[in-house]
Amino acid sequence: MRMRTCLPPLLAIALGACTKGQDAGKEEAKKEAEAEEKERAKNSPPAAKLATPVPRGKKVPCARLIDVAAFQAVLEEKEPIIIKDKREAESAAACGIYRGGKPPSAEESQKILKEKGRLGVMPQDEICDVVAYCWTIESHDTMKKWCNDKKPTGVGPMIKNSDDESLGHYACMQTMMVGKYDVNNFRFFDEDTKCILQIRGGGSQVDNDIIRKCAKTARDTITPKRIVPGEATPEELAAASGAGSGSSAGSGSGGK
Repeated sequence: MRMRTCLPPLLAIALGACTKGQDAGKEEAKKEAEAEEKERAKNSPPAAKLATPVPRGKKVPCARLIDVAAFQAVLEEKEPIIIKDKREAESAAACGIYRGGKPPSAEESQKILKEKGRLGVMPQDEICDVVAYCWTIESHDTMKKWCNDKKPTGVGPMIKNSDDESLGHYACMQTMMVGKYDVNNFRFFDEDTKCILQIRGGGSQVDNDIIRKCAKTARDTITPKRIVPGEATPEELAAASGAGSGSSAGSGSGGK
């Protein structure tokens, strides 16, 4: 015969009361923890999300980015310069600055080659280009790290990267080989716009002074008002095509 084990009635009641008391205590502790968490959240709001200078995927027209009149004056070009949009991976804008005027004929080109040994930057050739990287959060430190980590691969014309202060602030100077010439390009963090600006010489450009002038002019004239995405205005397009009056949409800061 199987025996049943039964708790005395008073003991069973006491145990039941104890269990209910424990459950109530746990529930109360849970409520207190939730209340404390809400209070902490109210007193410590989440950190504001940093926005990139230009939303990823949005493009800034070169007719807006480039102060045509400023580049015209600094480069001392006699014919109106021409601004063209280019393609550059991960950039908000990539802008070629081209010499205006009529290209030389084949006969004239041969004469120049005979006299100087090279054609150089002819009318309709690219003087320099300006690339703006504005889709990420950058700083002077990230720019310097990029420069120091970017090593020559042994493939292509790059010779070396080096820290440079010739623009009046930190820049990564990339020395490239163009024929027998060592050509310097510049890449730096722009304090005004928070973008990375890269300035390079055109395919036939070997004058490092001209490239440096392009870099300084880009730095001085590209302001937050110039990195606004969207369609260029008719006035901006006219200036960029060389058909404008020479005035620009704005003179920029002019004095970083």
